[in-house]
Amino acid sequence: MKKNKKKKAFTLIELLAVIVILAIIALIVTVSIGRLLDNAKKETFKESAIGVLRSAELYMGKYVLENKSEPTYPMVFTCNGVECTNGTDILDISGKVPKSGSITMVNHKTVTANYLSDGKYCVAGTRHDLQIANSCSDIDVTKPTVSAEAEGLILKITMTDNESGIAAYCVTNEDISANCEWIDTTDTYKEHKVNVSGTYYIFAKDGKGNVSVSLELETTPTFGQIVLTDNPTILTNPTLTTTSTTANENGLYSMEVTNGFGGADGTTYFFRGNVSNNYVSFAGNIWRIVRINEDGTVRLILNGAINSDTAINTNSTGYEKMYYSNGDAIKTALNAWYDNNIGNNTNYSSKVAIGSYFCEAARVKYSSNYTSGNAIMELYSSYTPDYSCVTDGNGYGLLNYNIGLLTYDEAIGAGGNRAQDNTNYYLQSGYAWWLMSSAGVSKADDAYAWAVVDYGSFYMYRVTSTFRLRPVVNLKASVEVTGTGTSTDPYVVE
Repeated sequence: MKKNKKKKAFTLIELLAVIVILAIIALIVTVSIGRLLDNAKKETFKESAIGVLRSAELYMGKYVLENKSEPTYPMVFTCNGVECTNGTDILDISGKVPKSGSITMVNHKTVTANYLSDGKYCVAGTRHDLQIANSCSDIDVTKPTVSAEAEGLILKITMTDNESGIAAYCVTNEDISANCEWIDTTDTYKEHKVNVSGTYYIFAKDGKGNVSVSLELETTPTFGQIVLTDNPTILTNPTLTTTSTTANENGLYSMEVTNGFGGADGTTYFFRGNVSNNYVSFAGNIWRIVRINEDGTVRLILNGAINSDTAINTNSTGYEKMYYSNGDAIKTALNAWYDNNIGNNTNYSSKVAIGSYFCEAARVKYSSNYTSGNAIMELYSSYTPDYSCVTDGNGYGLLNYNIGLLTYDEAIGAGGNRAQDNTNYYLQSGYAWWLMSSAGVSKADDAYAWAVVDYGSFYMYRVTSTFRLRPVVNLKASVEVTGTGTSTDPYVVE
């Protein structure tokens, strides 16, 4: 006889596994059905809201037929779950009346829902672009607003959005946002630099993707742009290890700068050598253009000098005394000159750029035996200027002043050199004058700074020495000028 085979039963683990799988399936089905039901209810409320908006449109049509004129816009109907009324008339709504929110008749073509809610869902917008969400706080149908002004090539943009906040902005040459290259930001104020003057369109976008109406802004050529136009050939890579005369370098040069003046990175353009088209008439004096700063402002040095010789400091003991900001004598003299010649005239002072345009960081020392506190200084014979300014180890760097002096880097860029005379570049004066760059501290603990001597080269002097001062200011990019920049027809700042 054949033996009956015993049927194998499920183990407890297998039963548990089946139960878990069935529970997961049930959960998925429940969530999916719940989501479908929620979407269906949400869609039903949206269609109901569209019906309310149609009722408002019919109301307007009926109003015009009966009154032979249009109503005074905007007309607002507030809903309370029973009726939507403007206090005088009630909309004829065949479906469910929203519990809260309002309808605005903007004009005879446009009707908007203002956060209509049935207590669970919320809608806002027009009938053709109605947004719906589980909460009115999740809806943003208001476009951001934009205002701006141009200061030279700097666009100062203010953006406002009181709902989802600013998410990006765009500056473009086209009056259309579809081709925008959006710049992400949550800031409501941005300063945006453009490369050339012309017409620009500015857009802002909020956190819900609403895009502002375009703002058209016209920029005019900056002082720096005019200088560049008058000097179309921009020479690059000058030989900064020798004088301009030795290298036969005269003209306008360019250099890419990181950590530059004005708190900006970018290109600086600087005059070098025996140039004769960088004269400027400003505040009753003649100046020379040193360079166009990285942010578009224009840096000037007085073509002459303050008559009386001045020391940087009345005390030379210690490395702190080699810094311009600690110079009790030199700052007093320069500030007094500024107040008497520029500061006392609102028209003049309003054209001076105020910001971090002066550098006193200790960078170039005269002797390998000189010290400089915690600052790391390079010996002049191996130093190449780069026009940057990084706070040194002693905590000294950019200065937020309206007047100052030229730096070692700028004097070299203009055509001077420590080891070689040069009586044929535009900064040559026939007398000695201070730079604002430190030269180190001697073994005797005397602080030294750099000066340009009467035959055009540089030398270091104890800060208690007395030399002429040649004030340096920076003009805003937006200043208007006439003239061609020559000595007989200088750029005149209007």
